[in-house]
Amino acid sequence: MTLFNERQRYIGLMLVFVNMLSPILGQHFPSTVQYKAKKLYEMQLDLEPTSVKILRDPRYSSEVTPVFDLAFMAFQPRSEIRKISDLTVRVNEPQEMADYARTITGEIHIPVPNNVGVLPPNTLDRQPPYVWWVAAGALGPSSAFASSTGAIYLIDKSKPTEWKPVPIYRENNVGFSHVEWIDMDLDGKKDCVTIKGQSNRGQLIWLRQPITDSGTWQAFPISNVTVDVGGTDFKMMRVKVPRRPNKERVLFIVAGLRTATLTAYWVDGMFI
Repeated sequence: MTLFNERQRYIGLMLVFVNMLSPILGQHFPSTVQYKAKKLYEMQLDLEPTSVKILRDPRYSSEVTPVFDLAFMAFQPRSEIRKISDLTVRVNEPQEMADYARTITGEIHIPVPNNVGVLPPNTLDRQPPYVWWVAAGALGPSSAFASSTGAIYLIDKSKPTEWKPVPIYRENNVGFSHVEWIDMDLDGKKDCVTIKGQSNRGQLIWLRQPITDSGTWQAFPISNVTVDVGGTDFKMMRVKVPRRPNKERVLFIVAGLRTATLTAYWVDGMFI
């Protein structure tokens, strides 16, 4: 949640705590019980955060004790991604959270960051244990960054410092906000599915992972280039093919903001 303090003209993050009591040992609570959120901490910042993500660190997590990082992004007054490590510990000392905030990358490396996530294990050959993907670029005509270059980056977060974003795909005058990772052409390598957002349309595409580390990720269309999918957000799911229990079909469901539609695309077998 973002916070704007009119008096101090600061932007920040707000953490809230909700006491989620639940029935245990046969105990029942009346339907009038309300779960109230209490403000835990406000962290004032020198930039305007546009989105936050809680990311599970696979290096230190177990099924019993997961470890999470808090990542937040901004592109006003400058583009930046920051991180607070070990969130579950930091929330117990909220007044010290700002001291643990670290800049992952600045505007010179990633202009207009929109989204960040953890790269699934075994997506790349010799993949480090903790890798972030970042989707970036202006998404609409009203943006002050409408002429920026959109890109999808990978950042090796296994290193203690020197987090250098590596672009796997770039394109001028577009933006990216979400990706999914799946083997589209059944070559044993996971590919990247995303939506290429432009000022007046969006196109669902996939990026083919190269055979070698030095190769280029090639873009292929999923939706027709003349069809506007209407937005940049989508979800992926796997379903069984009717009467063929050993075969899966992958669905991509796109939220079409501009077109007022939900559009589903499916992939079955080879897709080139």
